[in-house]
Amino acid sequence: MRLFIIFVESNLVWFVMGVAALGLLFPGPGKLIEIAIGPLLALLMLVISLAFDAHEARIV
Repeated sequence: MRLFIIFVESNLVWFVMGVAALGLLFPGPGKLIEIAIGPLLALLMLVISLAFDAHEARIV
């Protein structure tokens, strides 16, 4: 899991740019998954929260 998080963190900008480009080029599938946007955002927040160290959060 740790290696996956490191991989996502190091390639996050490219991933976001790729997803945005796909969304602009092919808007149809985005309309089909409109209902899943909320749960997908919640999953994204969970994955991002796993990248933070609890000790660092307590310091802030």
